[in-house]
Amino acid sequence: MTLSIWEPLQGRTPLWKVVWVYGFAVSLAYALLALVLPLENPVVARVYTLIGLLIGLYQLIGLWKCAFNCRSRAWGLLVRISVIASLLFIPVCIYLFATQPALFDLDL
Repeated sequence: MTLSIWEPLQGRTPLWKVVWVYGFAVSLAYALLALVLPLENPVVARVYTLIGLLIGLYQLIGLWKCAFNCRSRAWGLLVRISVIASLLFIPVCIYLFATQPALFDLDL
């Protein structure tokens, strides 16, 4: 199994691979990276967040482009609707973060 970061962006990857390898596995590895990084450092935290946003954008583009690379047209439609919903939710999160940052305080 060969992995190329450009295949999902070109729409040539099966949907299952975009979801499980480029989506779930990459997100899991990125989340585990947070365990070893000094995220209390504001610069490290900002860089980590920026890279996370870029990874998320990459995943959304890959999902959109490869949505119909599966047997069921219904799955492709569901994936495209999910991508649109995710993109619409981003401004809501930015607004809440800017106006009510206490909502994002994770010190429980």
